[in-house]
Amino acid sequence: MKYIFLFALTVMSSPVLVSAHDGSGHVETAWYQDTVILATIVSFIVMSGALAFMSYRFPQKRKVFASIGIASLLVGLVGFQVNQFTPAQVPESVVASLSGVPVTVYRTEGCSCCTGFAKELEGTGAEVTVETITSAQMQELKRTNGIASEQESCHTSIIDGYVVEGHVPFTAIAQLVENRPDISGITLPGMPIGTPGMPGKQTEMYTVTTLENEPFWQSS
Repeated sequence: MKYIFLFALTVMSSPVLVSAHDGSGHVETAWYQDTVILATIVSFIVMSGALAFMSYRFPQKRKVFASIGIASLLVGLVGFQVNQFTPAQVPESVVASLSGVPVTVYRTEGCSCCTGFAKELEGTGAEVTVETITSAQMQELKRTNGIASEQESCHTSIIDGYVVEGHVPFTAIAQLVENRPDISGITLPGMPIGTPGMPGKQTEMYTVTTLENEPFWQSS
């Protein structure tokens, strides 16, 4: 009974303990935002309690109940991963603007959210190349392209001749390549949850600015 209870406690707490970071320390998940995940956690707790009760009442079948619990946990974890890394739907107008646009994404080793951004952008039809460079090279790239420290994110892209810093929403990028303003580039500092390449749902309005610190685009 004691071990079954510990199993239930582990199932309840594991989404909190293991979902917050990738290998590079970037915040990558927002499990508490999703009703499906919360419902799954509650289901695991109820299931674990039921298994504990049945194991206590029918000790000869404890192995069967344990197998059911382990199988359910594995299914839930797979569902968790699929849910967290499902990209948002991109409007057709944005796809039309970005299709065939040349893009080079510069990232450092171990940055999975940078790769996620590149893959989602490639899904719009953009011609994406990913270059992995050292941290020193990344800092030099940012300085060379006029990206101030307070404007930095984890990766830097060159998109159709413009500098695009960070997980900039594709609608803003489409506006950039369509209108072709007389600026050097745009930036969305940090790694906001819910932006391209970052799992989770949007929690706040995103303000994209030019590298000259002028407002460029804001999410709804």
